[in-house]
Amino acid sequence: MMGQPRKAPAKASGMDDTVITTFNPTLGTSGDEPRLVDHIRRIRHNREGSVAVHVHLSRLRPYHRESTHIRIASRSFDNLCNNHDASVYVMANCDLVLITRDVKVSDIDTVVLKLRTLFSEDPVIFADEDIGHDRFSSWYDLDNDFQNFWMLLEDLVDEGKQVTEKGRDQTPEALLGKPMNALTLSALTERLQKTRIADLISRQGALHVTAGNGGGMLFQEHFMSIADLKKRVAPGVHIVSDFWLFQYLTETLDKRMLAVLGRRDFSTLKWPVSMNMNISTVRSPEFKVFTDRVGEHTDKVVLELQHVDVFADIQAYFEARDRLRDQGYRVLIDGVNPLSLRYFNPTGLDPDYIKINWSADLRPSAEAGRMDRVRELMHDIRERVILARIDNEDAVRVGLQLGVQRFQGRFIDKLVAAMSGKGGD
Repeated sequence: MMGQPRKAPAKASGMDDTVITTFNPTLGTSGDEPRLVDHIRRIRHNREGSVAVHVHLSRLRPYHRESTHIRIASRSFDNLCNNHDASVYVMANCDLVLITRDVKVSDIDTVVLKLRTLFSEDPVIFADEDIGHDRFSSWYDLDNDFQNFWMLLEDLVDEGKQVTEKGRDQTPEALLGKPMNALTLSALTERLQKTRIADLISRQGALHVTAGNGGGMLFQEHFMSIADLKKRVAPGVHIVSDFWLFQYLTETLDKRMLAVLGRRDFSTLKWPVSMNMNISTVRSPEFKVFTDRVGEHTDKVVLELQHVDVFADIQAYFEARDRLRDQGYRVLIDGVNPLSLRYFNPTGLDPDYIKINWSADLRPSAEAGRMDRVRELMHDIRERVILARIDNEDAVRVGLQLGVQRFQGRFIDKLVAAMSGKGGD
């Protein structure tokens, strides 16, 4: 069970110190293995109170092991590392290793639980409950179990070398483009600031379905396809190859979006608008300019914040949410999946809306027992839920059975088009 202290194995016998001092991991790996080995060498004679946590991200599905997700996962430990004696290392195989000293197990467990939530759709996560064993994380009391951890570290170094060597034989640049670097980012940012983007902005409505098959538009989401943007400003560049550089690029894109939408006369808008924003953007001078342009009509704007951005810095989210509400905006948390609701209750984040992606798991016949609590929670928070990625009528029917009345997706696009053809609102 999460939140319960781990019991360390029985104390291992001592090791020959020369094994540690002569081990050389510096060649042949692209991960943080050398830095981790150096850390362990430095503390090997003073391990009291030290705990290591091995997070097995390499066991996740390939999609969840993309560089963006790995960087988000490692960033989740930022607060812990900034406020305690703790360091996190990213292995070449995508695993994370956290080394702490005199840190409460409950504080570490809180972050690990956050990671379980972020990757909750992966079979490794929900399989743990069935087998009664945690395959997502392994814990080591370094004072008592140093030898076993060192053996693990040797295995990680060997695997890191194999992963790195295999990577040299593959050329993703041929499919995705050259990796983005600081110089490329600078050029793309300048190009993005000068390039027309208004014609790249798409819209998708979110519908509020009421009794008697009636309905009305909740808002129109304005968004831009990264693929379309890449074709225009970055052909031949893999713009998501580096999470931090891509994050900076999206902040620039946010500001361009604010500039484009800020030219509108919000007093004449038929429906409210929504747009995705980084939390850092809503604290920027450009957002203040946008707010000044919107004036007294901020109630016509819904700001969508990605759940991974929220989890990365909860305190920054709370501060941004309160400031936005004071200004009259509505706040939406985007990207939540049903399985993640088994691990956290989003009402604690107190957004105006929660966008939950449709999944067949929400059907009453799916995952008997396991999903009952999720369906109950969906019903409890139904006034805030927008069920997204709706592709067929069955998804709407299941949502209505759960008490949900707000929907978005391709099937909803067809309903909106039909309503517009009939002169509906």
